[in-house]
Amino acid sequence: MGSFAYSMHVRAAGSRAVAHGLEQLLPRCGYDLHQTGRRKVWIAEARNGWVGLLMSSLEDSVDLAGPLSAELQTDVLHVFVNDSDSWHYQTFRNGALIDDFDSLGDLHPAGELQPTAIVEQRVRGGGGKALGQALRGHVERLRSFLSPSAYEEQVRAILGEQGAFAEETLARFLPLVGVASVYAHLSYRYLDEFSKDELVKQGVRLVKHLRFQKRRRRS
Repeated sequence: MGSFAYSMHVRAAGSRAVAHGLEQLLPRCGYDLHQTGRRKVWIAEARNGWVGLLMSSLEDSVDLAGPLSAELQTDVLHVFVNDSDSWHYQTFRNGALIDDFDSLGDLHPAGELQPTAIVEQRVRGGGGKALGQALRGHVERLRSFLSPSAYEEQVRAILGEQGAFAEETLARFLPLVGVASVYAHLSYRYLDEFSKDELVKQGVRLVKHLRFQKRRRRS
């Protein structure tokens, strides 16, 4: 079985502000904080200016990334791996979607997967120059998210890569934005596969745990 790792990363100086923002946001999004709630999230200590969040539900993680960016008026990066076959990221700034990248293609409303220009160039045997042009837009939109040590050629190479395991490619991408590479293998349900010490060694210190539940509709 392939990996379905996913995580959210909020640009912030500390985890306390992110936890507070999430606590304020959840009730407005139809959730209630509850000690026995079935939905859960771990919030990590800030590292390189990013606070990582691991939510128990991928749906919640995807749905809350943009609103949390708006709530805190900051940048948010959301990443996930689809069965080890492909990886995906979205970036938000102050609630607005900045970029949406999938290593295989875009899923249209009709349900069909249409290859991105990047994949089409690869399938047609396009040269490095053509592939670089297809990636240029993503690189440009990523520029303000990248670490100072990252350079454009690295980013283009990784976005254009089609490896055997998508999480391995994502693990090389994340450090370019200052996020620990281990997040490429992490989701809430995968935490049992790592000890606390292992996570700390790889730059992930989980410091706040919240439980919440979907609010019941009144009849």
